[in-house]
Parts: sequence; C-alpha cells; structure tokens
Amino acid sequence: MTLNEDRLKEIIGEIKEAQDKARDYKTKALEGTIKNIKNAFESYWKEKYLPRASELIKAIDQGIPVPVLAVCGRGTQEIRYTRYLGYFLDPGKSHGIGSSLLKAVLGPHAEDLPEKWTEECQVISEMWIGDYTNKQGEKQGCLCDIGVIGDNFAFIIEQKILSSEDAGSQIGLSQLKRYSDVLDKNPNYKNSRVIKIFLTPTGRVPEGALGWRPLSYYQVIERAYGVYKGGRLTTVARGNLRRFLMDLIMGPYRETEELVEDLKKSSELLLEETFNLNAITRFRRLLEENQLLINLLMEES
Repeated sequence: MTLNEDRLKEIIGEIKEAQDKARDYKTKALEGTIKNIKNAFESYWKEKYLPRASELIKAIDQGIPVPVLAVCGRGTQEIRYTRYLGYFLDPGKSHGIGSSLLKAVLGPHAEDLPEKWTEECQVISEMWIGDYTNKQGEKQGCLCDIGVIGDNFAFIIEQKILSSEDAGSQIGLSQLKRYSDVLDKNPNYKNSRVIKIFLTPTGRVPEGALGWRPLSYYQVIERAYGVYKGGRLTTVARGNLRRFLMDLIMGPYRETEELVEDLKKSSELLLEETFNLNAITRFRRLLEENQLLINLLMEES
C-alpha cells in the first residue's frame, strides 16, 4: 500500500512538471507571437506613416493657401460667406472657374432642368424675394442669402452657420416657413420652378420645412474639390479655388488655423524615435478626418 502511495505521488509530480513545461512553452510561444506582431506593426508604421508625416511637415512649413476670411477673424459671420460663396458660384465673375463650380454644387439638385441651365443665369447675393405680412398686418422684407435665377427656374439658397440658427432650431424653421410663404405668393416665380436649398454645417432641415432641400458645407467642399481635381482649370483658377476651399474647410466647416498646427505637432510627435501607439492612433485619426484639407496642403509640396 505504501509503495502505491509513493508511486501515486510520483505520477502526480510528473503530471505537474509536464503542465509547467507546457505552460512555459505556451507562454514563450505567445510572447514570440506578440513580439512578431509588434515588429510587423512597427515596420508597417515606419513604412506607411513616417514618410507621410515628413511630407506633411514639409508642406506646412512651405506655407498654406491663405484662408482669407478665417485669417481676418469673425470667420462664421454669415454675410461674409454668403458673398464669398455667391462670387465663386457666379460664372460671370473673374475667378476663372466659369460655371464649373455652380454645376458641381447645385447640379445634383437640378434634375429636369435643361442641360445648359447655367448659361445666362444670374447669381445674386442677398436677393429680395418678397414681403412677408404677419398676423398684425405688418410687412417684413425677406432676403434670401443667394439666388440663382434662370429663364424658368430659381435656386433659393438660405444658409445658417451658427449652431443657434442651425436646422434644428425654431429660428431656422420659422424663417424657412416664412420664406416659403413669400415665394409662393410672389408673382415673379409663378411660372418658374423654385428649388429651395438650406445650407448648414450639418446638412439638416427641420421637420416641417416642406420643400427645402438639405445641403451641408461638407458636400459643397467635396463637390468643389472634385472641380479642383478635374484638371480643366487654368493655374490662376486653380489657385483661386484652392484658397476658396481652404476658407470653407477652416471657416464654417472648421473654426481656426489651429487645426493645421495640430496636424504638424502630431506629425512631429510621430517622428520621434520612441514607438508611441497613442501618437500613431492620433495621427491616423487626423488623417482620416481631414483628408481633403491634407490633400490641399500637400498639393504643391
């Protein structure tokens, strides 16, 4: 009986030893796998992101296309962007872009209009659309931000940049209803197709604002960037459109020049010798969220 107990203890010891060896083997194998993954990720990071970070720093140091309105301050003042956007939408102005931007921005909303709807049309900033009469009989003149007027159509564009006047607010809703009422009663638009556009940072239209189509500033930027990359512009026109895009990105869509500085600092941190996963994650996020801005910054580098 004693012999059997000793043998049992010996067997138990052998099992424990085998388990310990297996555990050590698995631990070392796991550690090796983790190390291989880390080495592969570091190699990928150095190959993919370090050159991008270096190029971005170089591009920023060379200078950016100056966003005029943002630099002048009070960049979200609506009337400034109304006139600015109206100028670049107007085919008759001297920016060199012709009707390309107008077609790109409003083309998706121009279904059923003639193919050459941009010819001979007028683009008017702060355009009078009629008088609104309230319940007390008082008249209030209504100006839309931008009007694009053709022979038998009219784009009526109203924009809101400040969050307190965005599409979700009662202010925005009541104004759109008022403008709709005025347009319905104005005989100048009786035989015209009226296309009402509400331009905001988010591209939302409040519930109850019937007939108004949403348009976001980001959509304007994307469509304008498509014109910029189209390859049919003169050097002067490309330069003008590039600055216009910078203003839109850093004005009503973004806020300040601080974003460019943030991109540069993030790039510099990535180039430090120590592997920093947080720095990589932040850099990748900035790349993903600001791809159009980065493309513009690196255009001439």
